[in-house]
Amino acid sequence: TRPEAEAHEIVRRIRAGTDAETMAHQLSTADLLLQVQLEPETRYRYQFLYSALMPSYLQTPTNPFLHSLIYEWNEKDEAGKISVPPLSESERKNKAQYLRPIHAASIVDPRMDEIVPSKWTSVNADDDLMRTLIQFWNPNSLGYKFLAEAKRLWAVEESRERSLTTLQAALIMNTIVNMFGIDKLASAYLVQAIDIAHELGLFEPTTYIMHKKLRHSYDLTAWSLFHWQCTLSFQFQTAPLLRTPPQSPLPDPDLNPDWYSEIWLKYPSTSVLVPMQYRYTFKARVEFSLVLNAAMLQDYTSESDIQVVRSGAGRIIETVEKLEAWYRTLPGPLLPSNIVFPSQLKLHLHYCYVLVQLYELLASYGNNGSPPPLLDQDELQKSLAKYRAYFETILRIHYLRHSFEYGNMMLTRFLAMLAFLALTKLDFLMA
Repeated sequence: TRPEAEAHEIVRRIRAGTDAETMAHQLSTADLLLQVQLEPETRYRYQFLYSALMPSYLQTPTNPFLHSLIYEWNEKDEAGKISVPPLSESERKNKAQYLRPIHAASIVDPRMDEIVPSKWTSVNADDDLMRTLIQFWNPNSLGYKFLAEAKRLWAVEESRERSLTTLQAALIMNTIVNMFGIDKLASAYLVQAIDIAHELGLFEPTTYIMHKKLRHSYDLTAWSLFHWQCTLSFQFQTAPLLRTPPQSPLPDPDLNPDWYSEIWLKYPSTSVLVPMQYRYTFKARVEFSLVLNAAMLQDYTSESDIQVVRSGAGRIIETVEKLEAWYRTLPGPLLPSNIVFPSQLKLHLHYCYVLVQLYELLASYGNNGSPPPLLDQDELQKSLAKYRAYFETILRIHYLRHSFEYGNMMLTRFLAMLAFLALTKLDFLMA
């Protein structure tokens, strides 16, 4: 009953291995040739499971994240429907990152094609396959084989001649082992990474290194290590392993963009490459860590319990003020109205995550009958409610655009806090 041309197309697709159920569905619901000619819809948004709408208690005029481009584009999209209003050519080319999840993009870097993993491993696989496997977001990998081999090779190198790559590999293994929940083993890698950094002089001035690229590698690794140990120390509530930051200052991202380099993304159906604005994110992370690391060092002092109680509230207020001052100086690409990539969203999540915990500590002082000085209780509760709302809003926006389908160690603690906030709210309503 089908025209000859369409019948040939059906046969061709069957021979090509198209799933029979999919083919039957296409034949019963639409014109097959028309579907073949149409450009596939590349816009996509995820939906909340139980209610498609953003909760009303988050929809306040003062919530800056509801005015962000990423949320506005999510509101324009209608998940599951192709008959959405067409976008202008400019919107399709220049706003791809606001219309598609991050895992729809691919990194564009000619150095990726030069990677020959078969030179590094005894695992039997071709280079094309291994280029795919080194993509950290790929959940279907042979990671356990490569990790076992990497640990063995790293142990051999660490015991002989330590280098910058030995340190960097230790940080990678620390991250991976942390993802598996083996905290003690992961912390051992971090301690060894810091030991190697001291041995290489990474925290000292590196102006003596004449090779510009090598000097930048030393400095970037040193600041990355400082930020990472601070992040883990706060997460596990332990004293920071580093008391002072590296002595080589970070350059201005606007004046020295080449120092940071850039990560370019290509999205489907557009030839325009999208920069991740990595330099701004990295600089902001480091400056955030400087404030947080100093605050944690103050908490792990030799003061008596009475002294800690007396000075605790004042220290918390001081840290809150410093963090809020840091937040006010964020550059344009990192403002709530412009953020879109998971790394940018996580920066704001981390900020709200820390402030919620600090304000909860201040609230606990008041609940114990000793209100903290210099802070009105009503203002304290308003600030706590504000940052809780911001925190939940950012997580919801992250899910709408990027979902949680792909593993991300940093999101686990944020989702855990969201769960506890929800339980606290339920307890309050049921009391």
